[in-house]
Formats: sequence, C-alpha cells, structure tokens
Amino acid sequence: MKNFIIFGAVIVGILAIYFFGDFSINNKEEQEFINFQQFLNDEFFPVSKDCFDHFNQAVDELYAFTFSEWYFIEDGSEENINLQETLQQVEDNVLLNEVKTDQSIELKKNILNQIVSLKETLQLLYNAPTEDDQQSFEQFRLKFISMVDELSIEMEEMNTLFETNSQNTLEVR
Repeated sequence: MKNFIIFGAVIVGILAIYFFGDFSINNKEEQEFINFQQFLNDEFFPVSKDCFDHFNQAVDELYAFTFSEWYFIEDGSEENINLQETLQQVEDNVLLNEVKTDQSIELKKNILNQIVSLKETLQLLYNAPTEDDQQSFEQFRLKFISMVDELSIEMEEMNTLFETNSQNTLEVR
C-alpha cells in the first residue's frame, strides 16, 4: 500500500511538473506577444495612423482635383517627408526588437511588410506628377489607390494574427 501511495505521488508530481512547465511555456509565449503588441502600440500604430490620415487626405484631394495645390503648395510634401523619417526610425526600432515565438515572429514580419508598403506609398506620393500631365497623373492615381488597398489587406492580416492570439490565450486558460 505504501508503494502505491509513493507511486501515485510520483505520477502526480510528474503530471504537475509537465502541466506547469507547459503552462509556463504558453505563458512566456503569450507574454512575449503582449509585450510586442505594447511596443507596437507605442511605436508603430501612431505612425501608421498618421500615414493613413495623410493617405486619406491625399485621396480627398485627388477626388477634389486639388491634389497639386495641397501637395506642392500647402504642407502635403513636407508632411510626407516627416512621415518617411519617422517611419524609418520605427522600422529600425522594430528590427532591433527581438522576438522568439512563432506568433510574435509572424506579427513582426507583417509589421515590417506594412512598413515597407507605407514607405513605398509615401515615396510614390513624394514623386507624384502634377495634375497638368493628365496621363501620368491618372497612372499615379490608380497606382496610389492600389497601394492603399494593399496596405488595407496587410492590416487585415495583422488583425487576424491578433484575433488568433486572443483565441489561443482563451483556450489555454
């Protein structure tokens, strides 16, 4: 009987170590993802919002046929340059932020892809033709709208990663 109790205690001990070890691993993965998300809240999302505000303003000006005035005479191009500089700093910070778990790595790749797309879209705006050259301007307008749509898709992919992590966190608990 004494051996049975000792054997049972050993089994319970092994199961407890396995459970807490597995829980600890899941907790570390969850914590890394949460820490990276907080980093993005501080570093990336404010700049991303500013870029999309800039893009929305550009779209409004395109459809109002006042793009050249806004971009070349008002502050559109200056704002673009500031956004490009800030985005470069954010990209450097994201690259320096080390993540190790699969979900965090996947999120980091998505964020870096978004940064590249944001930079390319800002660069396209920076090199925009004037409305005087109608053919070039129309090609620019179509390319710009296409790039903004691509950015929206990348953001949807990011939101899916956040939702997946939230669901996994709920399943673990």
